[in-house]
Amino acid sequence: MSDQNVIVVAGNEEAAEAALRFGVYFCQNERSFRPSKFIAFYKSQGITNVFEILEEPEDHIKSENLSHLADYNKAYPENISKNRKMFKLKKVESITLKIENDAEDKRQDAILNQRYTTLSSLVLAKSMSDISWL
Repeated sequence: MSDQNVIVVAGNEEAAEAALRFGVYFCQNERSFRPSKFIAFYKSQGITNVFEILEEPEDHIKSENLSHLADYNKAYPENISKNRKMFKLKKVESITLKIENDAEDKRQDAILNQRYTTLSSLVLAKSMSDISWL
């Protein structure tokens, strides 16, 4: 069961685009995550969208076996035959963020794997340094 107020923030620009376009997030197979109801993606510019995690993520998924992801497979052909962890997502339309990357070096990833915060901390933040990480 997921914690209703915990949000995982993953650092992955490509994943942010895939989540918006296809409603999925694929990452390393068997990667561990704390139970979370929501996910957001850090990009070099910051964080702009929140997604609801619709069900428990599944391991050992090959997107090539999922016919409803044909467009995803065309967009990301390098990943289709790999076993991956898959999250099914839905964009939370009622939450719009504009959290800017306030690091001196914008190319440096603020989040290399994933970090956790609360949804309320994320909604109140204006910059990455404003976020209270768990």
